[in-house]
Amino acid sequence: MFLEITGATYLEDYRIRLVFNDGTAKTIDLKNKLNGSVYEPLRQVDYFKKFKIKYPLPHGNGEKPFPP
Repeated sequence: MFLEITGATYLEDYRIRLVFNDGTAKTIDLKNKLNGSVYEPLRQVDYFKKFKIKYPLPHGNGEKPFPP
């Protein structure tokens, strides 16, 4: 089975709770991953928390995918 994100919830700061198609869930913190000018808008929490899931990666409000 290929692991896919089936749901995601903004928690706080730069933390997101991801749910996968195998039923597992994981909380990730991207605070130290948003480096470089391409991710500058995502360093604004109000913008970050509007993220969307674009198959199969989380994206910043329809922009660039979050870093791995």
